[in-house]
Amino acid sequence: MAVKLEKFVVALLATITCIEAATKGYYRAAVVEHSAEVPTNPIKRMNAEEKLLEKINYTYEHFISRAHDEEADIVVFPEAGLYGSDYTLFNFIPHPSLKIVPADSTECDKPVRLLSALARKYSIYVVVNLLEQYKHSDGRITKYVTNVVFDRKGRVVARYKKFNLFGEPVNRTANIGPSYFDADFGVRFGQLLGLDILYKEPAFTLMKEYNVTNFIHSSQWFSELPFLASVQAQWMWSVGNEVNLLASGLGHIEHGTSGSGIYRGKNTPLGSLYVFCDVLGGSIVIGNVSTGGTRLDYSGKGELSSKYRRDRVKFPLFKQEELELMANADIDLPADKSKAPNDLQIANIQKHLCHELLCCNFNLDVFYRMNGLKVQYKVVVFDGTRISKAPYTKLVQGVQICGIVLCKDKSMGSCGPPAVDGRLPNIGSPKPSINFTLIEISGNFTKDDSSIMPNLLLWPNIPDPLTDGIVDDFGEFLLNPKVVNFTANYESDALSRFLFEVISIKGEATTSSYYRAAVVEHPPTIKHSNAVQNLRETIDQYGFFIEKAHSQKADIIVFPEAGLFGKNFLIFHVLPKKQEDYTPDEHIGRLSTFARNFSMYVAVTVLERYTHSNNKTRMYITAVIFNRRGVIVCCYRKFHLFGERVDVTNDVSPTYFDTDFGVRFGLLIGLDILFKHPASALMKEKNVTDFIYTTKWSSELPFSTAVQAQWMWSVGNEVNLIAAGLNCMELGSSGSGIYRGKSFP
Repeated sequence: MAVKLEKFVVALLATITCIEAATKGYYRAAVVEHSAEVPTNPIKRMNAEEKLLEKINYTYEHFISRAHDEEADIVVFPEAGLYGSDYTLFNFIPHPSLKIVPADSTECDKPVRLLSALARKYSIYVVVNLLEQYKHSDGRITKYVTNVVFDRKGRVVARYKKFNLFGEPVNRTANIGPSYFDADFGVRFGQLLGLDILYKEPAFTLMKEYNVTNFIHSSQWFSELPFLASVQAQWMWSVGNEVNLLASGLGHIEHGTSGSGIYRGKNTPLGSLYVFCDVLGGSIVIGNVSTGGTRLDYSGKGELSSKYRRDRVKFPLFKQEELELMANADIDLPADKSKAPNDLQIANIQKHLCHELLCCNFNLDVFYRMNGLKVQYKVVVFDGTRISKAPYTKLVQGVQICGIVLCKDKSMGSCGPPAVDGRLPNIGSPKPSINFTLIEISGNFTKDDSSIMPNLLLWPNIPDPLTDGIVDDFGEFLLNPKVVNFTANYESDALSRFLFEVISIKGEATTSSYYRAAVVEHPPTIKHSNAVQNLRETIDQYGFFIEKAHSQKADIIVFPEAGLFGKNFLIFHVLPKKQEDYTPDEHIGRLSTFARNFSMYVAVTVLERYTHSNNKTRMYITAVIFNRRGVIVCCYRKFHLFGERVDVTNDVSPTYFDTDFGVRFGLLIGLDILFKHPASALMKEKNVTDFIYTTKWSSELPFSTAVQAQWMWSVGNEVNLIAAGLNCMELGSSGSGIYRGKSFP
């Protein structure tokens, strides 16, 4: 009886673990990038199967174990990772409907058995790419490149035969039936391989007919410029289709293949996790992904991008063949003769260009210096087809492009790879002295039977050695450190925005000459009828932003007015009169914990309930500052109300606080920047030159759009303004930024 009870408890605990994964709101994903090299013993000669088993035992178990240690639910390996270019060892793979555990079956091939055993040993979903040998009912044998999924028990739960081949000496499956599986944490995954993300099927059917919003993508991708670098294409596909994409790429860097990541649709600007560089060695990327679709937030254990670096090699970048067929026009920057060659100049460039039936409009704001114009940018338009010329393969794809490309000179032959000398640039590469501060592109794209997707690849940022520590110069393009507002088929979406900036400190209060500031713009959470649940999820989101700001070494982070409550004035909080007498409620306590755990000043706006000495209770909109220890060091009650159902404070005395980095901040909310008080007293009486400003500003033309007013106030008063605005499209509310007085361009 005791033995039976013990077995029951073990089974119960396993069930609880699965339920937790399904209900906590996110899952943990890991993607692996590695080469197809086999870590062989130079003394031992091995055949193909022995090499394959050695790779599984050494490389694959290492990464599976690492993913398990980081509490990942699923780990994805790249295409061709186990066999490279050796198409000699094919495996029989059981049909998923049989629910076979190969680890327990002597009828299965050794590599399949070993992979099944690892999935079971570490209780994790494992996705691998194998060469499959398939025996038909009539005795025929066909061979495929196949992705296989093992569940936590080691069972084969899905397999996908590659459909869009690229020269592999295997068969193309006649059945393009979608491959998907349902995980025990409440997510349905679709499987893709290689070039699938450039074609309609099987992805389109998975999204439209099977409601798949999470995809596994294994590839060995040869990066092409200007629009088809691996991580560029992965990000494009995830954001364009608003789906989560777990992309694992083969790391044959010297041959031009690399690029892996976890992409979370339109959340990606807040948290892309990817690797793409010119250094040999494996990488693993681990992060949280929402189980409720790409728009929701996620929390839990932190994110990881670990690179096992060895030697640096040249990473060749290939040119898209259709590049020189594109219609093009130079982006010529005007010279202001009143300025010196090294002076910063600003221009707005507008272009209209057509190719075949596609016409594109470009609206560009550009900062530049005339003495640094050593490259040429062009606008390009293409309406045509892309044809694969790989052996054994002929795939035709319709393509429409409106874009901006970097070139060495005015010839199209100098665009793409020649503009970066054919290799991945690094932070030591000469950086073009041209900065685009606004890029708006629109076109009359074909909308029937097509997907419209954004595409972005940016030059590497130069890290600040004072804040980023030791700086290496490994080559690595960047994706999306800036917000991309993407609208397709006339559907729009409000994106959260997250800005970082280095602010100069005036005076000599500290040995450092600057501090790091972060501002957040986000929409209110209104998806639940329960206000408490909405507030909890918003605070989860704040924790994510604070963690990201911490990873960027920010000293202070500012959130918008009404970000925690929107237009629902339901949950009010008691704030401290004296710290020793104060016990925070659940929500204030969590915000305090985030500030303390990430050692950061945090500015939020809450609804406050305050009982005065005459026992009268008043309700206020209040800005609250937590210091690095999580202590509330400053509160400012909104004075200039705009119809809010709360009380107006009688105390309009200046509210400010001093930081440990030598800066005194004043606090402002909403319309304060349009009135004399309290800002004037803060500047004149308290010598405040840095302001925290939270707002839900409804923009008005011609003079009162949000960022227009913020910039005006900062420049006019020659102060730094850290401004966080609520993103609420129905109110016309948006606009946030970091403004540095007259030093702001």
